[in-house]
Amino acid sequence: MSNDKLDEKLQRIAEHLGAIDVTLAKQQVSLDHHVKRTDLLEAQVKPVFAGITALNGAVRFVKFIGVLALIAEAVHVVLR
Repeated sequence: MSNDKLDEKLQRIAEHLGAIDVTLAKQQVSLDHHVKRTDLLEAQVKPVFAGITALNGAVRFVKFIGVLALIAEAVHVVLR
């Protein structure tokens, strides 16, 4: 192979690597933007999750009271 052909092939490889670098830089910017949005959304979800956890506790308490009322009613019916 002549030097000219090798130089031409090396030039094409170098251009291709340059295009890959540009693509990688664009993807990094996109990833940085995505991470920022994700962090913001996670910050918004944390208070909602805390509220849901508190609501679940209240629902469990109401269920417990309901079970106690059911047992009390059953005992009342049996003792009549």
